[in-house]
Amino acid sequence: MAQDLRSRTALIAALLAAACGDAGPPPPAAPRAVDTAALAADQLVEAVLTECHAPLRGAMARVA
Repeated sequence: MAQDLRSRTALIAALLAAACGDAGPPPPAAPRAVDTAALAADQLVEAVLTECHAPLRGAMARVA
C-alpha cells in the first residue's frame, strides 16, 4: 500500500512538472577561457581547484 502510494505520488509529481514546463535543472555553465601560459604551475593548480572544485574543497578534511 505504501509503495503504491509513493509510486502514484512520484507519477503525479512528474506529470505536473511536465505540464508546467519544468525542464529540469539548467545546463552547467561553460568553462571560462584562461591563458594558462601566463600562469605559473602552482597558480594553475590553484585556479583549477578554485574554478572546478570549490564546493568540494576541504571536504576530505571534514571527513577525516
